Amino acid sequence: MQHAPKKGVVLLAANWSREWNCGGFENAELRSVGFDLLPKRYADDKRSPDFVVNGSAGRPGFMNYAFLLEPGTYAISYTKVKIARSVSDVGYYTAVRSDLFESGNPKGGTFELSAGEVVYIGHFGLDCTLQPMMWRYYAENKDSFQEFVESYKPHYPFLKLDSVRYRLFKTKEFGHDFSL
Repeated sequence: MQHAPKKGVVLLAANWSREWNCGGFENAELRSVGFDLLPKRYADDKRSPDFVVNGSAGRPGFMNYAFLLEPGTYAISYTKVKIARSVSDVGYYTAVRSDLFESGNPKGGTFELSAGEVVYIGHFGLDCTLQPMMWRYYAENKDSFQEFVESYKPHYPFLKLDSVRYRLFKTKEFGHDFSL
């Protein structure tokens, strides 16, 4: 990893599977989650976030991801959830910068990344309690966190996984605070 000293690596998992009977809908699927490096460079809702994770429609279970990113603080700036009332009545709940920032400040949540570090920010999926929405879950104990980190070794053998930091995406909108 020639860029490792100047950049950092973010580890996350995302569940793109279809959730049935989700928040009053026949089904729903998380489709995308995006983040902007702060300070954000633009307020335009049409511009793509600095860092986007797009889903594989209908793929069951959590998929692991590792991203090499510039160090700094990232704020959530985009979420997209597909919703279906029926086969012929399909739409999307989309939250964009104007929904997730207030007076230029992030209100949806942030995560921090330093140069040279590897950070776990959480598991992203759907919550179906009231309405379908993106939710940040997490490894709840040291053993499950270690299992998660170990699952990266076959696919990312070049990562230094012996010192992964558990630093969840901080949010009050899309999850609950937790630390190991």
